[in-house]
Amino acid sequence: MARTSFDPNRPLITLRLTVGGINAGTFRNLIVVLDTGATTTIIPTEIALALGYDLANPKGQIGLLTASGTASAKVITVRELTAMGETVKNIDVLSKSSFFKTPCFSLEM
Repeated sequence: MARTSFDPNRPLITLRLTVGGINAGTFRNLIVVLDTGATTTIIPTEIALALGYDLANPKGQIGLLTASGTASAKVITVRELTAMGETVKNIDVLSKSSFFKTPCFSLEM
């Protein structure tokens, strides 16, 4: 298992997440917030679309409860996610328009 260090004086733990696109060789590197209590990973809709994912036909849609109210997100399967040297293939993530400044990454990758 990969290890990373973080600054305990900073309010958020951030790390680099590489999201693979529909086609091999297409990807985006994101700086994401590590949410140790999250049960899924959320990527911005704009990134999912740029990587070729079909958001018009998602696998599903779920409701989210946020600090500022409720929202809905689409469930999509991304080809691969890489973080801290670990890669997971064909993983379901949520895609949501950016109502947050930084995407959220779950430990349950």
